[in-house]
Amino acid sequence: KLIAIKGITKSNDSNLLDKLQLMLEQLKNQEKEIAKLKKDLLSGANSDIKELIIGDIKVIIANLENVDIKTLREKIDDYKSKKDKIVSVLSTINADKVQFVIGVSKSITPLIKAGDIAKEFSGYIDGKGGGRPDMAQGGGNNSTNIDKALSDLEQYILNIIK
Repeated sequence: KLIAIKGITKSNDSNLLDKLQLMLEQLKNQEKEIAKLKKDLLSGANSDIKELIIGDIKVIIANLENVDIKTLREKIDDYKSKKDKIVSVLSTINADKVQFVIGVSKSITPLIKAGDIAKEFSGYIDGKGGGRPDMAQGGGNNSTNIDKALSDLEQYILNIIK
């Protein structure tokens, strides 16, 4: 097996370890670059993101294709750090499965809770969801209702914060 590894890595006894370390470092750098590109892609998708202002509360709702849940969480945190009063709902569809993350600024959690929004969202996508008052997430198996879910969710949020 060691001979096969040397053949695949095009190395010999003296440089095998160095070659493997270099390959691991390159892989790590590529993973970081992919994460950065996904984040940049999400930032560039602003035209697909619906933004509303109700009083002094900003509401952001969007479904973004093929974005991982970690990137959604990071974007929610980014929104919350930039605005004191915000409700943000981001979802994605990967392999016909819906995943979502909901963020609510702590200052408005007495008015509206992320966990309540997650439970409402879950009903549309045959899924489950929940979490804390300021951050919740979930997922489901029915991606066919995503547009209706987001539209109804917008109305649900507006009815609460008006």
